[in-house]
Amino acid sequence: MRTQERKRNQQNSGLILTMGIIMLMLGIIALTSPCFLTSIAVELMYAWLLLIYGIVQFIYALKSGNRGRILFKLLFSIISIVAAIFLLVYPLAGVFTLTLVLGFYIFLDGVFRVVRAFQLRPLPKWDWILFNGIVSIILGILIWSQMANK
Repeated sequence: MRTQERKRNQQNSGLILTMGIIMLMLGIIALTSPCFLTSIAVELMYAWLLLIYGIVQFIYALKSGNRGRILFKLLFSIISIVAAIFLLVYPLAGVFTLTLVLGFYIFLDGVFRVVRAFQLRPLPKWDWILFNGIVSIILGILIWSQMANK
């Protein structure tokens, strides 16, 4: 029995060596650029979630009894499905786009926090909300400026 295993291993030794080399190269890539791989993984996960959401939204639109808004629901579900397919087909562009959207969201969140802080100004510790808003605005600007450099 051991001789059969040895023969099988000798016959597949080139394949085993190739698999080992590929895994070694993938490990080196993962160690040298973990942020890149993490970004792609998050983008792909978001794309799948968006696709599932779009399909469920489409089914819901077809089953909903409200005919007045069915076109809006169908349109929104189709946009979600198309966006998800785009993200799945072009993951690098998706990473770039998601980063820009996240930077814009953080910037807008900061603006709204600054406005809210001034609305709460007479209350104690309103300045922490102001500080949070200013930091968010700066972070949003930094994300956008870094994306402009790439």
